[in-house]
Amino acid sequence: MRVDRPGVPSSDILCRNKRSIAVDVKTESGVQLLRRLIARADVLIDPFRPGVVERLGLGPDVFLGADG
Repeated sequence: MRVDRPGVPSSDILCRNKRSIAVDVKTESGVQLLRRLIARADVLIDPFRPGVVERLGLGPDVFLGADG
């Protein structure tokens, strides 16, 4: 599943035939939704600059159970 920002149309060829959802990662409800989606996912491709996913509390340490 592809996660996009709200209000930003995804019209590139990489979006064809993919399920997508718009999530605002700047809200607590958006982060909680992503936590549930990531916990069930096989793969996460991080499109952000280094450290952004970790600051959101969505880094690999959270989901792999590593001490941090």
